[in-house]
Amino acid sequence: MRFPRRCLLAIAALMAACGGEEEEAATPTSSPAATAGSGETATPGPGGALPTREGSEWEPPPPAVLRAGDALQTGALGTFCWAWRGGVRCADAFAVVVPTEPVVVATGEPLIFEFGFDPTEVHVTIWPANGDTVSLEPRDGVLVWGFRGALPEPVLKETPPPGRTIELQPDLPPGTYIVNLFAYAAGGDAAYGFYLEVVP
Repeated sequence: MRFPRRCLLAIAALMAACGGEEEEAATPTSSPAATAGSGETATPGPGGALPTREGSEWEPPPPAVLRAGDALQTGALGTFCWAWRGGVRCADAFAVVVPTEPVVVATGEPLIFEFGFDPTEVHVTIWPANGDTVSLEPRDGVLVWGFRGALPEPVLKETPPPGRTIELQPDLPPGTYIVNLFAYAAGGDAAYGFYLEVVP
């Protein structure tokens, strides 16, 4: 049985990277400088996706996007373990990474998440992105969110029914927020970060 605590571990601690070209799935975490495969560091480009290595057939997990009204944001890829060449390739990290610019959403507007795969289990966690609880660092085309001290209480924590499209309508007051989406699928599991600004 799998527990959503893996989502919290993605933020709370730096995990050792998985080694080897083909490997068993390991408990991951989430960040921009993640180690993939045989001890090589793979750095995400814009949007947080890890690039394909030169001379390799390996591709990162399919994307997840957030639709809010007319706005669209591709999630920054964090920790993952995903099937590759009959094995599993993993990348571990220590923070939530999000795109550099927030997607703007009106108060009460639904958040629609769309996956490029069929998830079997999904966990959504939202934290306020204020200076009292988080630190912000731009790096490699993404923003790295690290929490100061104890992990703050999320303003939303849900496990919606899985599907390629998931719609949430959280009651969020105006402000900026960090959204962490963690999904399991037949091909593995992956974390995606989104940056949200709610306006009146």
